[in-house]
Amino acid sequence: IALVNELMMLCERLGIDIWEVIDSASTKPFGFMPFYPGAGVGGHCIPVDPFYLAWKARESDFYVNFIQLAAQVNDNMPYYIESRIADILAERGLLLNRSEVLLLGVTFKRDVQDTRNSPAIALAELLLRRGTRVSFNDPFVTRLSIGGDMFERTEASPETLRAHDATVLLVPHSSYDVAQIVEHSPLVIDVGNATGYLGELPNVVRIGAPHRE
Repeated sequence: IALVNELMMLCERLGIDIWEVIDSASTKPFGFMPFYPGAGVGGHCIPVDPFYLAWKARESDFYVNFIQLAAQVNDNMPYYIESRIADILAERGLLLNRSEVLLLGVTFKRDVQDTRNSPAIALAELLLRRGTRVSFNDPFVTRLSIGGDMFERTEASPETLRAHDATVLLVPHSSYDVAQIVEHSPLVIDVGNATGYLGELPNVVRIGAPHRE
């Protein structure tokens, strides 16, 4: 996961579509398992359990550097996504501290109720620190603690989507009507390529996919 997150950042720097790269690599009939970039990792396993091994290894003066490096890359992803949101808004003459942003999907992965260590929460906290007015919607979460404050779920109605400067599609739960979200949002920032099947659209920016005129 850390490797594909790092490759996504590299591909953006090089002007390459990471999603096309993964799709192309997936045509190999054997010996390939696709992983997909995103806003980071969450849950109760990946962000926690490897550090038990790292701690045990240190007792024997052994350092599992790959675990530490992977954690650094994945923990940095909310910061990277925040910076990309800021850049995308700035390209449209908007500032983070004057924007209303709706986050769609705040659990740590698709179609689960678990928000433990969710990178969406880390991203929301970063945006709030920058003065962004943040709302969230998730079919599995009604209330969410962000930065010590409790937020109530906002309904993702067409009116709500239109009222926000940007909708950040973080976790594409299967209940989301992605086409409707795109239809009613002034700007969709798609972190997980949920809109890829719709083709290039003027109000959609896919993280990891360079904009093409």
